[in-house]
Amino acid sequence: MIEETQIIKAEQQPGEVRRLPAATNDGSELVAKSIERLIAGVPAGVNRDEMAYNLVVACNESELSKCTAASTLIAAHNCARIGLMPGKVFGLAFFVPLEKRRGSGHFNTELWIGYPGYIELSVRNNYLASVESDCVFEGEEFRMWTDERGKHLMHEVNPSRDVYRDKITHAYCVAQLRSGGTNIEVCNRSQLDRSKRSGGPWKTDEFEMSRKTPIIRAAKRWPKTAEMAMAIHVEEQRDLGREAAAIEVSPRKHKTQTYGTLSAADPAVSDSDLDALKK
Repeated sequence: MIEETQIIKAEQQPGEVRRLPAATNDGSELVAKSIERLIAGVPAGVNRDEMAYNLVVACNESELSKCTAASTLIAAHNCARIGLMPGKVFGLAFFVPLEKRRGSGHFNTELWIGYPGYIELSVRNNYLASVESDCVFEGEEFRMWTDERGKHLMHEVNPSRDVYRDKITHAYCVAQLRSGGTNIEVCNRSQLDRSKRSGGPWKTDEFEMSRKTPIIRAAKRWPKTAEMAMAIHVEEQRDLGREAAAIEVSPRKHKTQTYGTLSAADPAVSDSDLDALKK
């Protein structure tokens, strides 16, 4: 395993280095080895040095040791391109081990973006001033109506609700536009169920996952940054059951494309394989 990796910070003077944490599994070792290429695609405004450090920390999670190194590299690549700091400390994006086929015993690392991550991406586009999201539980009063002034929503939250046990009936997001308007998106139970997966965070954090579903639906109508377009693409490909691939986004058209032949089924990835991602 790699014990220490040095990376030059963009803000540092030549010769100054920031040491990455020691890699503890094959996936994090490959990420540490490829870190300079990974952070080369980090969006403007995101600290590359912090991204590099947190990518290795997140990939060091013990539960990822059973995943293929290639899938961990792909997840790290996509996370860096989207520009969300990974890890439980930030709550924006996570690396999750998922079995490729039930009972196969073969696991891939998948990138999952939490609802705070989607809120962060939403307000980066200078179109939205703020975004809030919540779930409605059985027994809570909830109404949505439309009049000549637009859509309106009323939700009376039960302060005693148990977000881990009570049944969710709806999820919604309310976006305040910088122009002064309001955008509302509501998902009912059947719409949430269509987005729900049997494994991963949906099994352990249904409340958090439900909160991001209306944000994703609403974001398809908002002016998108390249990073939001990529995040939605990653989500849609996973929902379709497709294996994760390293992707890039055209800055002009925000069109998401898959590059190279790198597959999560590969047992290992060389520097030349990573180079293929960006050709």
